[in-house]
Amino acid sequence: MNFIDLTHIFEDRMPGLKLKNENGSDTVYTAKIYPFLTHKEIKPRLPYKCLNSTISFVN
Repeated sequence: MNFIDLTHIFEDRMPGLKLKNENGSDTVYTAKIYPFLTHKEIKPRLPYKCLNSTISFVN
């Protein structure tokens, strides 16, 4: 069995992908990284630090 390493470093607002629109123009997408739950929101629920993040693609 071959193992393919797909790990990749993501950074906020890093270059993403570019798609061609039907009218010929391009739409460029980039990574937007922000907390899913902030430390303040999760602290009452957990006795330890939690650093949850969510990645979405925005243009």
